[in-house]
Amino acid sequence: MSAVAQILGHSDVDSARQYISLDTRRLKEAALSLDGIPPIKWGDSR
Repeated sequence: MSAVAQILGHSDVDSARQYISLDTRRLKEAALSLDGIPPIKWGDSR
């Protein structure tokens, strides 16, 4: 958390908290379905 505050130039860690909070309800609404996309293994050269 303190790294985020430092990068944003905030002296108070709590003032940077708004930048890392999540609205999980809306995030779930925006998520795309992965149905129909087959999983692949890393290094698989299909």
